[in-house]
Amino acid sequence: MSLIPDKFIKMERLHDSEVIDEVGFSENTKRLYVKLKGAKPTILCFSGVPRFRHAGLLTASRKDEYFKNFIKPTFLCQEVKE
Repeated sequence: MSLIPDKFIKMERLHDSEVIDEVGFSENTKRLYVKLKGAKPTILCFSGVPRFRHAGLLTASRKDEYFKNFIKPTFLCQEVKE
């Protein structure tokens, strides 16, 4: 578990994803934070995400597919600089 500098969002580790390491969500700002796995981990911030999409990602049996189909192409995204 780690904290994102922007608003100190609590991140939850996803153990059953090949692409995503951690996710966090701000109910107040409707921002979804996604930390991707890799040699140089990247944190992405998606704006305007409804709560049900965050919940859907956490409960999806195929989290990588859910992210690819319902989050990544739908919401405005920017990289978070640590």
